[in-house]
Amino acid sequence: MGYGAGVFWLERPPLLRWIAAALLVIGSASLDLARDATEPFPFVATAVARGDPVDPADLEWRDVPVGLLGAAAVASGVATRDLAPGEPLTAGAVADVVVPGGWWAVPIELPEGARAGTPVRLVALDPALDVEGVVAEAPTPGAFAVAVPGLVAVPPDVAGIVAQAAGGGRLVVLLGT
Repeated sequence: MGYGAGVFWLERPPLLRWIAAALLVIGSASLDLARDATEPFPFVATAVARGDPVDPADLEWRDVPVGLLGAAAVASGVATRDLAPGEPLTAGAVADVVVPGGWWAVPIELPEGARAGTPVRLVALDPALDVEGVVAEAPTPGAFAVAVPGLVAVPPDVAGIVAQAAGGGRLVVLLGT
């Protein structure tokens, strides 16, 4: 044996390479095993036409990543637009329609800011009218819309007068709080 053979025994093992390889394996395993947080989200199972009630039986729940689709709609109410099967039920797709028993819902131009459930006061000069009602449905206004058509629930004894005033453009809608 010569002098050169003993030098190989004194060489340091490649600890840094072993540590780097171990960290790489641990890091890739943790990324592979980590799962994104999910939440159940309602999806439409059967077609629902605009204005039809959305029933919990019309929905199926799927897990989606948290925050992917925004806020979910309440699983009861009326569809604000046609809903196709497989479509996520987002907050703007369903509105609560508030029509007290025996009252009538009349289509009326509503000012921006009117939401379902908002109390309103309807005033007209010809025919003389001053009646309180409640917004039953207020669609989302467009970008440049000043007033959008919606539904206002009114007592049955003044429904005809309110409809005449609204149809003639003589109705003023005051929003309550």
